[in-house]
Amino acid sequence: MKAKYIKTISINSLDHSSELIHDDTTTQKLYELEKPMIISSFDGQYESFDYIIASKVDHAFAQEVMLFPADADGNILDWLDIGCVKGTPTIEYVMKKYGYDVV
Repeated sequence: MKAKYIKTISINSLDHSSELIHDDTTTQKLYELEKPMIISSFDGQYESFDYIIASKVDHAFAQEVMLFPADADGNILDWLDIGCVKGTPTIEYVMKKYGYDVV
């Protein structure tokens, strides 16, 4: 499956931006998914997402890439991540781990 890169999101444009690190160690990128990502919620229901934001953090307190559901404009729909890989992976590596090749 493919994930089409749409744009890099300005950290200052995100809701809850005060909760995020404001420096060059954090990057958020919006992707449109060729096939929706389907996630099972805690109550057994399923949700599907056509867009996700991949957020990479690499600083002294955390090194990880987290995936968040988003809309076509890059607004995060839920701050509960739908995927996370700790360490210093690339966004492309994490997208592939979740079944998407970045194009």
